[in-house]
Amino acid sequence: MNPDIQIQSIFSNSPKWPKHIDQIRKSLGAPNNPYLFPPHFVKTVLPKIGGKLFLFHKLKQNLAIGFLFPGNLHNQKREFTLRIQKIDKQFEPDLEVLKNLVEKKIRNCKISFYFPESDHLFKKTSKKVNGYEIGRPGKNEAEKIRIMQQKIWGYHSNTDRDFLYPSDIHSVDFQIGTSLIVRNAGAVIGFLFGFFKFDRSLNPGFSGGQIKTGFRIESQVLGVLPEFRGRGLGSLLKKVQAENAAKQNVDLIHWTVYPLQFRNAVLNFSELKAVSFNFYQNYYSFKNDLNLVSSSRLEIFWLIRSQRVTRALSKDTKKIVNLDNVSGIQIVNIGYENIILNSTAERIAIEIPAQWTAMQKENLNLAQKWRESTDKIFLNYLGIKKGMYIITGVGEKSDCKYLIADRVDQELLQTVFNREP
Repeated sequence: MNPDIQIQSIFSNSPKWPKHIDQIRKSLGAPNNPYLFPPHFVKTVLPKIGGKLFLFHKLKQNLAIGFLFPGNLHNQKREFTLRIQKIDKQFEPDLEVLKNLVEKKIRNCKISFYFPESDHLFKKTSKKVNGYEIGRPGKNEAEKIRIMQQKIWGYHSNTDRDFLYPSDIHSVDFQIGTSLIVRNAGAVIGFLFGFFKFDRSLNPGFSGGQIKTGFRIESQVLGVLPEFRGRGLGSLLKKVQAENAAKQNVDLIHWTVYPLQFRNAVLNFSELKAVSFNFYQNYYSFKNDLNLVSSSRLEIFWLIRSQRVTRALSKDTKKIVNLDNVSGIQIVNIGYENIILNSTAERIAIEIPAQWTAMQKENLNLAQKWRESTDKIFLNYLGIKKGMYIITGVGEKSDCKYLIADRVDQELLQTVFNREP
């Protein structure tokens, strides 16, 4: 490779970032390139986890795109995987030249080069958990994860397939943060994957040493085949994820969820004892069979070394608050109407639809009203500052479903964030 190859950073804080991503993905063969990440991931999640994009070019000719992913953390030195995808198929990169170019942009770190279309090492693992097998996928099983995404979220056309994640990311070489499948009699019936994340931003609730480093995991996709839902497989996958993350010296796992799915809320807040105080309106623009209304998101904080979480993971915990039997919790909305935005109660209950997926299919207009209404509530109440609210649980009252949020004070922060000795 001639040393006059140049590198250009593509900045995610530019207002043209989404347009740049669309152009880049098109130049790489979207929507028909199975090695590409979904557009919403590159636009929204990659910058959030500390990833970057580089364009390699020569004499105004674009040669390749480098997708920089956080890798592992060894002796406090950050590792990155540079996923190189060629625009010019004749481009044969000199890795030493590429390494020098990238290290001028990202200093004091280790760079591993990764070409998705090459052969890669897969390491199949397995452990028995509650009658199922959970572990890393082999190569054929990794390909089945992509097929399962199609089945679970209803991706059928070529355009839909553009939202599938590549199979090769489950290889050992890619250094993915989490790659797990659950097997039943040898067949893959569920999966969970996520990415390492470098993020040194700490919230006030994290003071006192609960979070040791900025090394985290962004848990991205969890899926279980429809015929196997309701068996606690999501919880099993998350518990194994927490065990593995602790061995990797990760303290905190993030993910985002649609706030109106009650079944997911039970898993996240009741079983796993995660919390949420960040809300992103219109986080994703895409839609699928399970999300027909554009997606707002709650950001989940799962402090896997906190006393609250470690105790929950050591035993089966599932507590849904019965609002008929508990006093001191103020309900701040009745359906999508009668919203209270000035509550100062110690605990509040936010009603969400009992059957959100069905509502979207049966009455899309009603679903849109629910989303707009609850968006206002989340934007108004959620936060980590004193007097704001943290979602910590779920509740029921007759046939109505609720998210339970506690008002922030020092005692709550101690309860939620106190690290296991």
